[in-house]
Amino acid sequence: MSRIVQYLFIITLLILSSSAFATLSPLLPQTAEYRVLYGSIDLGKARYTLDKINDQFNYKFESELSLLVLSDRREVSSEFVVTNDHVNPIRFFHEREGTGSDYQAQLVFLKSQEKVYGKYKHEKLEFNYANDLYDILSVQVQLRLDLANKKEDLNYKIIKSNKISDYQFNIVGTEVININQRNYQTIKLMVERKKKKRQTLIWLAPELAYLPVKLTHSKKGKKQLEVQLLNSSFMTERDELAQSK
Repeated sequence: MSRIVQYLFIITLLILSSSAFATLSPLLPQTAEYRVLYGSIDLGKARYTLDKINDQFNYKFESELSLLVLSDRREVSSEFVVTNDHVNPIRFFHEREGTGSDYQAQLVFLKSQEKVYGKYKHEKLEFNYANDLYDILSVQVQLRLDLANKKEDLNYKIIKSNKISDYQFNIVGTEVININQRNYQTIKLMVERKKKKRQTLIWLAPELAYLPVKLTHSKKGKKQLEVQLLNSSFMTERDELAQSK
């Protein structure tokens, strides 16, 4: 009898732990580190960090890539709030240094004024505010939230460089992929493009709150870029409570 109770206890723990793991939220504080490849050449690493202070989120991207004498270093950040699983950007900043021209880009989303003001390189920007308008970082969080909520219409307006672009993500299917000797059950997305010369595919893992675990970009059928997840970590609500004590 005691052995049966022990088995039941172990099974219950497994169910509870797997349920908690399966319900990770894309909004939990988190970090993810990636390897960036050009063909078989390792260009370097990139890192994403999502933090939350009070009701405001700060999503950061940092990368330092190099190929022979070429270099590219970037720091990108997006501040936003979330209401009913809808991301509302507030501020965005992008700084690039390396081979070629260095530049900065900034955006401020002023919902009360129905305007978005910004700067790209030395050009001043002004757009009409829209509820479905994102920067290149905040849209990633919105995409993951929409997938978690089983939405199929994955169409977004993104301010990229100095213009607004429409991005449509199509769900291709599901696929088990192996990254660094670990299998991930993923949802496979493809970026819709008018010109079929370029193809971008993204694999996202529901078990990791729809975190991308792989991305490939090809041109004329030849793979040019591949991004692979190296590691990730999430701070659960229990961890946040423990830290606050």
